[in-house]
Amino acid sequence: MKTVLLVSPDESLRSRLLRALGDRSVFTASTDDEALKTIRVTEVEVVVKEASPPIREVPTFIGRLRSICPNAVVINVMPAAETSPDYESAADAADFVLLQPFTARHLQDVLRQAEDKLRLLQEVAAFRSIRPPGSLPRATATASSESRSLRMP
Repeated sequence: MKTVLLVSPDESLRSRLLRALGDRSVFTASTDDEALKTIRVTEVEVVVKEASPPIREVPTFIGRLRSICPNAVVINVMPAAETSPDYESAADAADFVLLQPFTARHLQDVLRQAEDKLRLLQEVAAFRSIRPPGSLPRATATASSESRSLRMP
């Protein structure tokens, strides 16, 4: 994971996340519109989005984000105590959820999972570029009639 976009109106949350992402290129945005502008000009691999009110708009934002950058991994930062349908929709739209309050260890665990997912996506893309869909080799081995039948004593 080389490039990350942090989307949050909360400056203290952005600062905390920024410290944890030390060796990566990090872009920040305080609004969804700023984030979408950044994504249009910069290729990001991970988007860390604070699910801030109005929560019902978070899945819409993620949909717009995926239309611009379909391979980006999305992490929603959400309050642990909320259980409304809007929060559930926001959680379902993301790849991963980081519940607040969170520890440095929780944050590192979610970032590691995001890195693992990115690695898998890159491996799948590399495999597909080597073998286009539909070009898998066909089985050519033939079985003799003896090996197909069961012999009973």
